[in-house]
Amino acid sequence: MSTLTWPQNLIPNSQQFFPVFTTRKFPSPFTGTNQTLEFPACSWNCQLTFKNLDREELRQLETFLIQLRGAAGRFRIGDQTNAEPRGLAEGTPVVDSANQTGGLLKIKGCTPNQNFLLAGDYITVNNELKRLVADANADIEGKASLRFEPNLRQSPANGTAVIVRNTYAIMRLGDDKQGKSKRVPLHASMTLNLVEDIYQ
Repeated sequence: MSTLTWPQNLIPNSQQFFPVFTTRKFPSPFTGTNQTLEFPACSWNCQLTFKNLDREELRQLETFLIQLRGAAGRFRIGDQTNAEPRGLAEGTPVVDSANQTGGLLKIKGCTPNQNFLLAGDYITVNNELKRLVADANADIEGKASLRFEPNLRQSPANGTAVIVRNTYAIMRLGDDKQGKSKRVPLHASMTLNLVEDIYQ
């Protein structure tokens, strides 16, 4: 099944978009203190709430959902409340050298000498969504270093495009029971729970 793109005109009334990190706590039965072990797995989760959908909006949403065939389908969607970066984000940024891992990515192709991205802005690289935790300024050569969370799962190839506008993660429905609508005369409401597909 091909990866779909979320319809741009289906805008939720409210949205939660957040990363879920994987940790395990080991409490001491003697002192009550906790040791915490961090695992590398992290996935984006999202909840979309739609209210007062008219008949045509509901038909479009239900048609999109039925194409997904439950949790089997995949689609591109991002934090719709932060679709545009606060940084200037000018140029044609690409990955600058191969074998980069972790939460730091060196890029090139930015317009020189600009506040390229600011902390809180998103990027998508290799279909992975990342959120910057520090400002990224482009130098005189148009190069910048991006610090973000969560860490890269796969090392992007040299020259891979870095998306800075309309960023996205590859998501799926949280389970096969998503898409139930509450209907009243002329209007309907629906809440969807989404999770990132990390097994691409």
